[in-house]
Amino acid sequence: MKRSPQKTLLLALLGATGLSLLAATATLTPAPLAVPPGWPAPTLPADNPLTREGIELGKLLFADKRLSARHRQNCINCHREPLAFSDGQVFSTGADGIQGLRSSPPIFNQAWHPSFGWDGIRPRLRDQALAAITNEIEMHAAPATVEADLNKDETLRARFATVFSSPEITMERIGLALEQFMLSISAYESKYDRVLRGDAAFTPDEQLGHDLFHALPDHASGRRGAGCFQCHPGPLFSDFAFRNNGLDRVFADNGRSDVTKLPDDLGKFKTPSLRNVAITAPYMHNGRFGTLELAVAHYSGGIRHSATLAPELAALPANGYALTTEEQSALVAFLKTLTETSLTR
Repeated sequence: MKRSPQKTLLLALLGATGLSLLAATATLTPAPLAVPPGWPAPTLPADNPLTREGIELGKLLFADKRLSARHRQNCINCHREPLAFSDGQVFSTGADGIQGLRSSPPIFNQAWHPSFGWDGIRPRLRDQALAAITNEIEMHAAPATVEADLNKDETLRARFATVFSSPEITMERIGLALEQFMLSISAYESKYDRVLRGDAAFTPDEQLGHDLFHALPDHASGRRGAGCFQCHPGPLFSDFAFRNNGLDRVFADNGRSDVTKLPDDLGKFKTPSLRNVAITAPYMHNGRFGTLELAVAHYSGGIRHSATLAPELAALPANGYALTTEEQSALVAFLKTLTETSLTR
């Protein structure tokens, strides 16, 4: 029977692994991603539909030290659930005891991210996962060794057979399973969300912080504001664009420009979500600030001007948003309402 052009294109796009996964999905338990009211629709990978069995396999692999050189560490070493899947370190330490070059980002609401890594170098979450496994500073594993080690485990092969219709364990399949697990990690049940629903109320300090967060200063009218919403709009509390937020005038890390090769991208990094920010210290791509108070204070006197500084910050006077100590404390109080402790459901 002759294939339609549409089917031929689908076969070419998905490849053997994608097709086996889609075939297996018919017998698996769908696990649709919850999208809260008012949130944008996420773009999920068409060749890797979320299933309960796939997510559980990914969760199992996330904790498996056989994904690293000499079985020394797992993904959890740098991504711990109590810290919103960050690790609390300025720079994470890899399987060989070498420190990384950037702070380990938290993992949640990944379905809404258009790219991955502080510099957005990878367009797919599975690629980010496999890059961490093989990176010489991070888990430093050899793909052939990982596949050989895992394929000795008949119990694990049976899990792969359930998800992928055959038991072979490959790096590609490992990436798909890890992608499913990480896509399932969601953050949408903080105090802030309960306030929006009318199930809780802000304290006076939290309300003041909320108002400052969502306002721009206006000297003519005397309106106070921190302007945070410009780069951290709700409900995701980020637009995931790349910006230079004034940490340095001379850059030890070129950031996005190492990916694009454009001088206009020097010192720019992906804007992180502020959800769970109270439990993901230290802050910025280089762990510059150890506390949320220091991170907030940066925007009221610490901004360093350079050619690529974000326009939102370049337009400010030398003392930035010039928030008072009390206003900074109120902003921190509001940011803490974005915290939730259970991200896996």
